[in-house]
Amino acid sequence: MRRGVNFAALDGEPVDIFFLLVSPQNQPGDHLRALENISRHLKEERFVGFLRQARSRDNVIDVLEGADQGST
Repeated sequence: MRRGVNFAALDGEPVDIFFLLVSPQNQPGDHLRALENISRHLKEERFVGFLRQARSRDNVIDVLEGADQGST
C-alpha cells in the first residue's frame, strides 16, 4: 500500500501526487499555463485515478498526454 507524505495539505491528508515545474526565468507565461493545465486536470477524479495507477515515467507521460487530448 502506497502512502503519501505529510505536506501540510489543506485537507490534512497525506500528499501522493507532486509536480515540479521548471521554466526559464524570462518566460513566466509558460510556467503559469502549465500550472493552470495541471491544476485543471487534478480536479478530475478520473485523471487523478489514472495518475495514481501509473507505475513508470512513461505511464505518467501517457496519462498527461491523454488528458491534454481529452481521452482521460
